[in-house]
Amino acid sequence: MGSTFTVRVDDPRQAGASIPVRESSTQAFMSIYPISHGKAGSTTVTVTDASGASAKIAVSQQACGRPDALAIAQLYYPLAAKRHVPPSIGSVFLNVYYNALPSPAPTPLTRLHLIVGTSGTLEAGPLRDATPPPGAIAPTPIPGPFVIRTMKADVPALPAQSAIRVQVYDDNCQPPVPSENGGKFFTN
Repeated sequence: MGSTFTVRVDDPRQAGASIPVRESSTQAFMSIYPISHGKAGSTTVTVTDASGASAKIAVSQQACGRPDALAIAQLYYPLAAKRHVPPSIGSVFLNVYYNALPSPAPTPLTRLHLIVGTSGTLEAGPLRDATPPPGAIAPTPIPGPFVIRTMKADVPALPAQSAIRVQVYDDNCQPPVPSENGGKFFTN
């Protein structure tokens, strides 16, 4: 396989995939992250290199049923629908809304899943409590009995001229929480 890879996930609600890393002239490795959407399902991940050689990986998962404290996520920086976001933004900030009762315990497992266009996918680093960058405009809070935590995740370089949709999850056994207003921004 060549050195440049394209990763396609047929249903990015089912799984995410890391960027392949070349180990030798004949091997590259990547990680696949299951993302449950509340029911059993499957998808196919296709990896293609610059020469056109490709490999397909089938991913299946079963439904789970534990309750989840995550309620909804809201883009803070960049704001939802923001255009001309630099692909090298480095971090994405969100307001993460937790159901107030019972009060949520902090979890290092809260993750950010990025859907690029209609079928690309990237995994960001874990979400952690953060102060928004100077000059960031706070989104209008969502009313309800929520505990709100402003969090950030480091993100890899994003593809240029792409729609980027965000999803937050803290358990591969739970559906990712929806993001207000589609949770989408656009790179330049």
